Amino acid sequence: MQLIYKTDSSARADTIQELLERAGIPAAVHGAGLHSLLKSRAADAVSVWVVRDEDLARAQAVLNQFFQQEAGHPGVPHPARPTNRKLRALLLALAAFLVCMLALLAASGA
Repeated sequence: MQLIYKTDSSARADTIQELLERAGIPAAVHGAGLHSLLKSRAADAVSVWVVRDEDLARAQAVLNQFFQQEAGHPGVPHPARPTNRKLRALLLALAAFLVCMLALLAASGA
């Protein structure tokens, strides 16, 4: 595994991870859980890692292109914002929990 990006934002790290994974580059975020739990403002508390060493050069190219687009260089379309998979997973878990609770209430005759 190779470190490719550090940030103080879990959301930003998730965006970078999703960008890499959409490009077919497996990536992992480290420090996001602890960062969120402690509400840390420490610089570089969250990091993104490229899983396969051989993908590092391609991952750097993907990020360079993304940062150029993000900076608004002329002639380069801004990429669509990646969806937040963790938020989506949390909402699905909450919905499943609510369905289970409703089923329990219905079964108990309440």
